[in-house]
Amino acid sequence: LMSFDEEHEMLHRIETDPGFVEDKEFTRDDAKKLYVLLRHEQQRSEVYQTNLSRKMQKIKADLDLRTEEVETLQRTLKLEQEAHLDERTSMMRERDFKNHAQEERIRDSLGELLYAKPSSAGNATYELDTVMVSYIKPGNFRYNLAFRIDNHTAVQELRESACRYWGISADEYVLKTMASNKCQDELLVKE
Repeated sequence: LMSFDEEHEMLHRIETDPGFVEDKEFTRDDAKKLYVLLRHEQQRSEVYQTNLSRKMQKIKADLDLRTEEVETLQRTLKLEQEAHLDERTSMMRERDFKNHAQEERIRDSLGELLYAKPSSAGNATYELDTVMVSYIKPGNFRYNLAFRIDNHTAVQELRESACRYWGISADEYVLKTMASNKCQDELLVKE
């Protein structure tokens, strides 16, 4: 029998120079030993390959399991993000609806106050009337706005209030009557 070092030396020489076996003359015992050695190395390689194949299958199965877990977590995260987004969108829509409803109630209440004439308290008479001011934009867009005036409201004051409401310069606009006559700023609206 060969020692481990001799076996190793022989296998190394065969791997590096396969012609070594052909050039050397072997006795029957040496050939038998070489055959046993090569057969043993072949079996060892097959066992190693089988073990390696099993290990790779285990790793692949573990990888598949972890990949599935990651994909499940990603889907769950995406669903939670979408649910959170849907919830936020719903809350914003509800808030906008409530704000719109509140604005409508305020507008209705102010409209009622604007067009209602107050009852006179005691002997003092306080007259309040409503006028309609129209703002005509280029392109024939007409916007109407109702104003409450009293006996002391000046045309200039009404023009400045209307321009301030629409966010335009009072110096660039004038008030006209229904007959398209220009109103003088010094006059009172009721004159």
